[in-house]
Amino acid sequence: MPTATLLPGTLDLLVLKAASLGAEHGYGLLLRIQRASRGALAVEQGALYPALFRLESQGLIEAEWGLSDNNRKAKYYTLTRSGRARLARDLDDWHALVQAMDAVLGATRAEVLALALSGRGPQALAHLEFGSDFVRASVLLVDELEFWRAEIERGMVLAKPGSITP
Repeated sequence: MPTATLLPGTLDLLVLKAASLGAEHGYGLLLRIQRASRGALAVEQGALYPALFRLESQGLIEAEWGLSDNNRKAKYYTLTRSGRARLARDLDDWHALVQAMDAVLGATRAEVLALALSGRGPQALAHLEFGSDFVRASVLLVDELEFWRAEIERGMVLAKPGSITP
């Protein structure tokens, strides 16, 4: 799997999630992120340790000294109650962002136009020039109506009472 670039502001979320899986030292958290992403996310140690310090300073994680697998002294990080609450909020925000991005990136011109026109009546056409834009919009709307009519006929979509049915 190719590596992906971390988006600004996402490292804290990844560290909180990795720490939520159980106490682990810094390098172990880095490996958790790398393994969970199947190698797509490579967190640099130079970015990880300032993030751990920042999260600890904010009271979102706490550290306790222990021995690593190779008998070296290491700080083991766990989430605090505030950290769990922050992780839950940040995950909700992240999922909302991903859903919105998917909607935008997967949108077709017809869908966007239909959304712009839905429930607004003829005034929604005011911004379109009569001519090629109007014709294109009309063709797209007719295509969209035909698509949904076919979906209803195939039983893929349930028609609401009073809606367009075959």
